[in-house]
Amino acid sequence: MIDITPNKIPKRFVNEELADHWCVDETKTSFEKLINHLKHTTNMYKWFFEPAQNILEVYKKVELKIADIGGGIGWTSCLLAQFPQVKKVYVVDPSKERLKKGLFVVKHFNILPSKIEFIEGTFDNFNLPEKVDLIILNGAFHHCFDKDTKTLFDNIKTNLSKETSIEPKILVSNEHYLNPLVIVKRFIRYYFRFFLFKNKQYDWNENPIEPGNWNAPSYFGGEHNRLKKDINKIFKKNGFIAKYHSFDESLLKKKYRYKWMQPLIYYYAILTSNEK
Repeated sequence: MIDITPNKIPKRFVNEELADHWCVDETKTSFEKLINHLKHTTNMYKWFFEPAQNILEVYKKVELKIADIGGGIGWTSCLLAQFPQVKKVYVVDPSKERLKKGLFVVKHFNILPSKIEFIEGTFDNFNLPEKVDLIILNGAFHHCFDKDTKTLFDNIKTNLSKETSIEPKILVSNEHYLNPLVIVKRFIRYYFRFFLFKNKQYDWNENPIEPGNWNAPSYFGGEHNRLKKDINKIFKKNGFIAKYHSFDESLLKKKYRYKWMQPLIYYYAILTSNEK
């Protein structure tokens, strides 16, 4: 039974209405919308495929089993399943609607159905039928509440196979951390609205960042705007060392004139264990 209480699964993933580009069905047009979103509207495809390809090169002589945690409709899993060394990919997601759409995505990518299995699961419980060699968190980690990060990484350790000593075993991709200058900007906006203009109707849903709680998640999406040092602290606390690669572009294909102007810095991180 999936726990849908507040602070477990964000509201958007429970009985959600998916954005048009995720609504893949049996039609070719719906699949073309997805690919257009991933490749042309955003950088999502490139920002996942490049690091995934590099990691899979390390595993090219291994029959690989992978868990795609928060895998949604499974487009990332389909890309992984195209590699010959990948034997099985488990797509884990709390959204039944996304998992249903994933069956169509597999058909459009022309992936052998036996290579991909869709599982209803959460950060609390992956519900995997076996241990895996590699775990992917693509665009998923920022939805994990602070108090649940230990549970997430405990589950990752529990579900990783020890049959191979090859590293890395975890890819965190299509992620972002907060540009510290944004905090200054939002504090100034807060000060002017609340103190100078006595605006008691300040919309905290639209502007969830408040003094003393800068990375407060939005209730709807559960998205955390963490600083890089806070993300690194979470990784280290849970026994992992992160190697980061950040991008100059934003998620939407818009390049800021100066990198410091970006409110969010997008990155991927390859995690290796620091536990002996």
